[in-house]
Amino acid sequence: EGKIEADYPDWSSSPGEEVKELTLQHRFSLGSACGTPKYTNYTLGFKDCLDYIFYDKSAFYVEQVIPMPTEEELALNAALPNVSFPSDHISILADLKWL
Repeated sequence: EGKIEADYPDWSSSPGEEVKELTLQHRFSLGSACGTPKYTNYTLGFKDCLDYIFYDKSAFYVEQVIPMPTEEELALNAALPNVSFPSDHISILADLKWL
């Protein structure tokens, strides 16, 4: 947690644009308020989680999270955006409170 090593696979995910000998590190204790939903982007060519709400776990706690739509609800239409979801990203919402 809080560190990306030099051999992290994403550093070489784009041929010709490899990042070499780089390690990133921070001292924050971050959490994802909504966890890692299965989808926050649901299009014909791509379905995955792209969106997060990161927060400092030493300063906040998650009081509540708005439920995500089910896969069945998303599959009613071919992709986002559509009449039910006007964006190609699903909104993620959380109430955070100071500790």
